[in-house]
Amino acid sequence: KFHEGIYAPDFSRQTYAALLKRAGDLLRAGKSVVLDGSFKKDAERQKVLALAVQTRAAVLFIECQCSESIIQKRLAQRALDPKEPSDGRWEIFADQKKDYEPVRAIPSEFHLRLNTDDSVQGCLEKVFHRLLRGAGEEPLNHGERAPKGE
Repeated sequence: KFHEGIYAPDFSRQTYAALLKRAGDLLRAGKSVVLDGSFKKDAERQKVLALAVQTRAAVLFIECQCSESIIQKRLAQRALDPKEPSDGRWEIFADQKKDYEPVRAIPSEFHLRLNTDDSVQGCLEKVFHRLLRGAGEEPLNHGERAPKGE
């Protein structure tokens, strides 16, 4: 049930606190990190942003969105996989959606809305394009290759 077990607010707070501590340790050691989570509350996102500022790390929030019909299909497929660790189900999704705070306080240069109805390759291209642009690199056009030696 939503708000119980791993979905309980206190469990989520502890999980995100541990995630941010580990991320901070790695960032201070000069490593890069990817934080994968729902970050459905603005306060959770603000803590990530503060950590990025504190450690002078580049940050990009990727807000994944897709149609509910595809979400329902993906959750049904996931439930059939005995090796899948997630217990995400359609019933929980509805509650999570109600609990989600829209991304409003993250500056647009640190926020990418990604429609995951698209193919994995299409999504990755959009993410890499945005990361390169954020790093001051000029992304190549689709299918173009960088000259050898670069």
